[in-house]
Order: sequence, then C-alpha cells, then structure tokens
Amino acid sequence: MNISDASRDSGLPAKTIRYYEDIGLVKPGRLENGYRDYSDDDLHKLRFLQRSRGLGFSVEELPGVTVALRGPQPCFGRCEADCQNTSDRNRTQDRRTAKSAKDLVASG
Repeated sequence: MNISDASRDSGLPAKTIRYYEDIGLVKPGRLENGYRDYSDDDLHKLRFLQRSRGLGFSVEELPGVTVALRGPQPCFGRCEADCQNTSDRNRTQDRRTAKSAKDLVASG
C-alpha cells in the first residue's frame, strides 16, 4: 500500500510516517518506481506507534517500546522499566494538573 493509504489506515499524517522511516522505526519496501510500499506488518507497527505516543511515550522512547512487537527478548526488562517510568511520569503530571485546576477554582 502507498503512503496515503498507510496514512488513512493508521491515522498518522504522511509526514509523521516519513519521519518514522527516517529515524528507522519503519522500513517499507520500495516499488520499481521508487514509491514506498507499506506491508500489513508496517501498518500494524504504525498503529502501535500511534497508540504508544497517545499513551505518553516520547519519540525517543519508541525504539525501546517497539521491542514488545517482537516478543520477549533479553532487553524486555528494560522496556518494562521504560513503561513503568512513563506511567509514573504521567501519574505525576496528572496529579499536578488536578492540583492546578483545584487551585484555579479556589482562587476564582
């Protein structure tokens, strides 16, 4: 499938897909005319990357997170730790946001 189809099916802008390719997160094949050719596996990975970003993972953390797509490996413990750190960071930010909202209402 071409990049516009991959964009539509993954929900990611084509520019983001190209960026993920530039940094090595996806590696689509190429057709004879040089166009990108995204496989079903590529599409699955793009959707996974989109969900990971939605859960709060930074672009820098994505290579470690994608290890989960390949199944348990020696570095899986590190990925698990990264997931826990991101989760902790998100909970801390949620508490700060809730306190700020409460303070704002109290001062209003």
